[in-house]
Amino acid sequence: MHTTQSRDATKRGKKMSYAAISMWKSVQSVDDEIIATLNSEYVPAVKAMGATNAYFIQTGELESAVVTIWPDKATRELAAAKIAEVRSQATEEFSDEMTGELKGPVLASM
Repeated sequence: MHTTQSRDATKRGKKMSYAAISMWKSVQSVDDEIIATLNSEYVPAVKAMGATNAYFIQTGELESAVVTIWPDKATRELAAAKIAEVRSQATEEFSDEMTGELKGPVLASM
C-alpha cells in the first residue's frame, strides 16, 4: 500500500523530497575548528547545490553521518558531480572515509 501511494503522488505531479545519507569514519575527533569549517564551507556548498536542508551528525567518537534533503531526485542527481568533488575535498581535509550511502524519496516528514 505504501509503495502505491508513493507512486500515485508522483503520478499526480506532486514532487516528493529526496534524501541522501552518507556515513563517514574519521581518524580524528570532532573539535571546534571542524565544526566551524562545516558551518562556514560545507553547509553553504551543499545549499548552493540545491539542497533544502543539510545535517552533519556525530554518530560516534570517530563516526558521523551527513543527511541532505533535496526538493526532488532530479535536483540531487544534477548535483552528483559537485557532491563528489566536495566529498573528495572532505576526505583530504579531514582524513575521513565515506563508508556508505543511502538515498531515496522522503515518504513522510513533519
